[in-house]
Amino acid sequence: MDRVELNQRIKGKQDDDWMFQDYEEVSDSPEQCLSSLRDFKQLSNFANEQIQKIQKKLTFFRDTGSLDYLKNKDGVVIHNDTMFSFIEGRTLHDYSNCAEVMLKKAQLKEAENTARAVGATDEKQSAPAWRVTPIKEKS
Repeated sequence: MDRVELNQRIKGKQDDDWMFQDYEEVSDSPEQCLSSLRDFKQLSNFANEQIQKIQKKLTFFRDTGSLDYLKNKDGVVIHNDTMFSFIEGRTLHDYSNCAEVMLKKAQLKEAENTARAVGATDEKQSAPAWRVTPIKEKS
């Protein structure tokens, strides 16, 4: 996959913003690393919230035909040399009211627990990570 260059507005913000200074510069001590991680996690959460809002608006625009003029001959939305594709959400099924499925799930869970207990499973370790949780002040 080709590397996509950052939008110049974002690149400019990174160059100017204290939060995007050279990582080695601001992360020399354990305290600085912890502060940087907290700041970037907050930024990531904010960005994800904004992405959800924007995607909701874009879905509305798609549904009302407001994006049609940006579609190419294949029906793909193109804007500023970037292709945008709408992906329908997955259909999820709730089996909680299906007794047969719930029984099979319980049996599978019991079989998995037994297999783990007798050492018949292979273990894989996920990558380590840090959870960042703000401490709420007492009132």
